[in-house]
Amino acid sequence: MLTFSILFLFACRQPPDEAKPEFNEAIRLLLAAHPADQDVLDQAANDFLDTVDGTLNFEEGLKERSALPDNPSASDVDSFDHPGRDPDDLMGIVVGRISEHPIESHWPIQLWEDQRPVEPYSPDLFSREFLSGGDCWLDNCDTMETINDIIKENLLMTMAYKTRKDFRTFNEGEGYIAWSWTQEEIWDEGENDAILQSFTVDIWAPRGNRTMRVGALWSETVLSVNASEDLQLTTTMVGLDKTQGAADEYLDDVEGDQ
Repeated sequence: MLTFSILFLFACRQPPDEAKPEFNEAIRLLLAAHPADQDVLDQAANDFLDTVDGTLNFEEGLKERSALPDNPSASDVDSFDHPGRDPDDLMGIVVGRISEHPIESHWPIQLWEDQRPVEPYSPDLFSREFLSGGDCWLDNCDTMETINDIIKENLLMTMAYKTRKDFRTFNEGEGYIAWSWTQEEIWDEGENDAILQSFTVDIWAPRGNRTMRVGALWSETVLSVNASEDLQLTTTMVGLDKTQGAADEYLDDVEGDQ
């Protein structure tokens, strides 16, 4: 049950501003580059890196580090084995942050079979199975493919589901990008809540001795609670930020002990 205090906390937050046109184009091309040749992927990553600071202000608070992107087109998600729903029905948000840790510290986290230490909204289950590339990811192999078994809990729903997540490097291993998506409509046991379709793209890129991390999520859901679009967006924004921050908290502890 949603308590008044929790609802009030989230309701006091406001969704971020809409993304600028050049950012929308860049994030759309980054999502669509999932199956692209390496030179096309590198160009998409570089174009995104050239535009990101014009939309996300990494030196400010969460709202300024976030944006509302346009929805992808049907052709942008053609490479994903997805439920086939209309992408116009998606709702999207982008969140970014600068990690104080170098990108080399972030690479090994993707190899954990148990992702729960860096997934605060999945305390019961977030397991990863490696379909390919897990044996060479730290040697900068180009691609790693995974499937993830998840129970996600947030303010609006608790949902058990599986998602594909693929990783590819860009600029000869300078950084990496991850794409995840649901392959079918997912309903809870009571058929009250659902994730009808979902797509994400995340990028990790070096900034000197620090790491820029940006994640975009588009989803279409059915909710049994009465939640406004603003509440859904702010809940997702806070969740993405907390998940990004969890990796930094883990690295703070590990590298602080060294």
